[in-house]
Order: sequence, then C-alpha cells, then structure tokens
Amino acid sequence: MITFIQPNKSFLPGLQAYERFLSKINVPFEIIGSEEAATYKTAIEWHFMGKDFRATRPADRFIIHEYCSLSIPPFAKAKNIWKKVKNLRPDVRIFSNAQIREEFNFQDGIPSFIREVGVDTQIFHPSDHQTEKKNDFIYVGTVDSSREITRMLDYFTSKHMTQYSVLVVSKEYDQLEKKYKNQRHIRFEGPLPVTEVAERIRSSKYAINYIPEIYPYEMQASTKLLEYAACKVPILTTNGSWIRKFERELGGNYYYFNDKQPYFHPDDLARFNFSFPDLIQLDWELLILASGILQDLYRRFPDLFKDCTIKDKLV
Repeated sequence: MITFIQPNKSFLPGLQAYERFLSKINVPFEIIGSEEAATYKTAIEWHFMGKDFRATRPADRFIIHEYCSLSIPPFAKAKNIWKKVKNLRPDVRIFSNAQIREEFNFQDGIPSFIREVGVDTQIFHPSDHQTEKKNDFIYVGTVDSSREITRMLDYFTSKHMTQYSVLVVSKEYDQLEKKYKNQRHIRFEGPLPVTEVAERIRSSKYAINYIPEIYPYEMQASTKLLEYAACKVPILTTNGSWIRKFERELGGNYYYFNDKQPYFHPDDLARFNFSFPDLIQLDWELLILASGILQDLYRRFPDLFKDCTIKDKLV
C-alpha cells in the first residue's frame, strides 16, 4: 500500500489530487499525519517535503520525497541547503516543476520526476447558470506571516474600499480575524471542503492571487490562480516569473498590481478586458500520468496495481 505522509499544517492540493485519482483507478493508499510516521509500518512511504531527518533508514521501505515547494523566508536558500544535506536519501524524488529541481540541485543519482501543478476541472469549473455574486473579492490560500497578506487586507480598510466585501478562505486565521474584527466587509471562512471552495470562488466577482514578489514565492506555481481561472472568475494578481511564464504559454489576461502597495479600484476593474487560459492540459489526472511516477511504481510493485483500472496506460 502507498502511505502518504501529510505535514500537519500544509495546504496540499497535490495530495488531494492523488487521493481522488488513486481512488478512481483502484490503487490502494492511505494518508497519515507526520506524527504517526515514525512508528508506522508500510511498504511505500510518500513524504511531502519538508524534512526527513531520520538518522537511520527503515528496512524494507520504499521512500518517496515529493518537493512541492522551496523553503519559505527567512533564510530560504540556507534552509534549502540544510534540507539537501540533512534529509534522508530516498529511492525517488518528485518535484512540482523544473525550477525547484534545479534549485535543490541534487547530484546523487537518485531518480526524479516532474509532476506539474494542476487543477481538478471536475470541481473547479464555471457555473452552469447565473450565480449570485455574494462577494466582491475572494482570496483563497495560506495566510501565514511570510505571505505578508496584511498588505492586501489593509488596502481594503482604505476609505474608498470599505464598501466592497472580501472573503478570505483559509485556516489558522485567528489573529487576522481579531485584527480586522471592526471591518465587517472583511470576512474569514475555512477550512472548507474543496467543493465548497469552488462554490465560494464562483460566487465572487473578482479573485485575488496575492503572492509576495520575493524568493521563492514568485517562481512557484500558484494553485489558487489555476482554480480561479478554471472557474472563469476575473483574476487580480501580483507579478512574478511564474505567472508571466504561465501567461505567455497558456494565455489569459490578468489585472496586475504591486504587492507592496496594492491598488485595484473596482471602477478600473470594470473597464479591464479580462480573459482566461485553456486549462485542459493542466488537469491533475493528466499531469500525474505524465509525470511517470505511477509507471515507475507499477514496474517496481506490480501487485500493488493488480486491481488498477488503467494498467494499459502504465506499461
């Protein structure tokens, strides 16, 4: 059985995608918390990195390290080097894009795969009917201090923005909720099931992709931007190398604003010509198959896939 090790505080859309896809194709798996992993018995450990600083490698264990992102500030690059040196040597590594693989620059001969970030278009899709817009703006994602989300929320306290509502869908936002308790137009919800997240996006006039223009955030894929785009809700976004590359390759027209001094007046947005990319090629199922990791596991552990419904695609 595949055992996914889930860090306790992380948003992991990729894990949700594996969960849905493996269930669909009848491959056995389970998900446990990182606190259980030390004493848990399993054949395949699939870690979302993170740290795996175990001094001794467990016997008879196949270990996968998946790097969805780089280390966060402060001292992000130093943390990357520390993890590179200290982390246990796995059997396989997975990276969410080539830039992350290049940043870590492992040179130990361990096989690696690229599993790009995708979006579940069965869940995140435009509304089939005219949806009531309950929120003027929505932000979905983490609100930890390294993301400097207060710069954006403070903008909504300026005099010309207090008449516009903003919904923040996240978790562990108690301190922010206290900070903005007198701003009735700023609301917090979550954590929510992914289907409800999609509903909240579709019921908003505009969606905000706020990412500080600093290393490593600006070079990493934005899951929330993909989800906004799949729902065809007009997107406001900060700048960065990933979003500019995404726009060049897949299209779309987004309203850019400065992460240090946010400004986006609704009158300007109403005149802006928003458009959306074609995300068919970023469906999670297609990306998981394209990565090659399931094909590799099928070759190593054929019994694991004895009931799999797509064995012909794994050969």
